[in-house]
Amino acid sequence: MPICLSHGRSGAGQVNAVLLVVLSAVIGASMGLSGLGGFLIVPLMMVVADATPPQAVFTALAANLGVTLTNGLFAIGRGQVDWRAFRLLLVGSAVGALAGAWLVSILPPEVARYVITVCLAGLGVASLVPSRASSGSRERPLSGLAAVLLGFGAQVSAVLVGIGGPAITVPVMAAGSPRADRVVGTALLHGAFVSSLGLFVVGLAGASFSWLVVGIGTLIVVSSLVASTYRSRVLAAVSLRPIVGVLAMVGAAVLLFLR
Repeated sequence: MPICLSHGRSGAGQVNAVLLVVLSAVIGASMGLSGLGGFLIVPLMMVVADATPPQAVFTALAANLGVTLTNGLFAIGRGQVDWRAFRLLLVGSAVGALAGAWLVSILPPEVARYVITVCLAGLGVASLVPSRASSGSRERPLSGLAAVLLGFGAQVSAVLVGIGGPAITVPVMAAGSPRADRVVGTALLHGAFVSSLGLFVVGLAGASFSWLVVGIGTLIVVSSLVASTYRSRVLAAVSLRPIVGVLAMVGAAVLLFLR
């Protein structure tokens, strides 16, 4: 599916190209620091690049795959992965991919924009609710069923609207763990699996790679890797959840009011 950067004037196209580059770098940095931020790719592509909802979702999943895979491998090397939670999340995602493929086949295309808007608003509200976990709190790991359901929800969300993986798993797991670095590491590695399955399902629906998908994805991956080197220090000093919540609400507003 083609993606057009111009809105009838070359000047507008150049402005949009600059916005894509700047905002993609910011999104990548956010993902590298917190595992969150990929949800902003969808409104970015739909509003700035005039992408269709399926192609915007495909772009988000492609960028998320690059970020989660590279950062997830680094998390393994740093010992920042909860393998029990990871395995349970995978089970849920495998089932979620089947459910997502069925939903994609029956949902009318015109509802996609509003589904994405509602999901972004919900994510924003959830992120703005203060987490009960603190640096001095005890570990409260997810039960097996809760972890499987979390993986299921993350996968279905990714397939439908490109918002899944860390965007869903980080806030939930962070509520029961004081180890932010381990939560983010586990969520990023699981996110690679989520994005891979999502790309396959969305690809069957007609979305595909383009030069813009590759360029935006590469920029986001590089900026995320640079930012990830500062993750432990940033997470120890700053709570990123309120920032992510505000950004999600802004993304929902952009999709709802701008055409």
